[in-house]
Amino acid sequence: MAWLKSLFVLKLQYLDLKKGEDFKVGLRRRYLAVYDEVFEELSREKGITHKEFCEMIGLRRASVNNFRDGTRTPGVEDIMNLCDKFGYDIGYVIRGKDKPAGKVPAEGVTLEGIYELLKEIRAKL
Repeated sequence: MAWLKSLFVLKLQYLDLKKGEDFKVGLRRRYLAVYDEVFEELSREKGITHKEFCEMIGLRRASVNNFRDGTRTPGVEDIMNLCDKFGYDIGYVIRGKDKPAGKVPAEGVTLEGIYELLKEIRAKL
């Protein structure tokens, strides 16, 4: 029975139980909500285009289209670029508003440190 409990716990990690959606679907939805909100504000205030906005956050316009049609999910770097440049909580984009943060990170562990570690790992692959 322990294996069944483990399987259930794994399934819970990938579902947003409140909405019944897959983790990746929720992540794309929240990322695009932030993207659209920031772009709308900047286009109104500064008159920037989608192409200019994508360049600001280090994306190609095609990537955003892929997020919208579900063929690609924003990566950690995509999420951090958008959130860091415009002051959004990365936790919101990853977990959603109603998700508790869970465990507190160990002392001295920061998102920037984790990000740098991920970059090092990627470089080795």
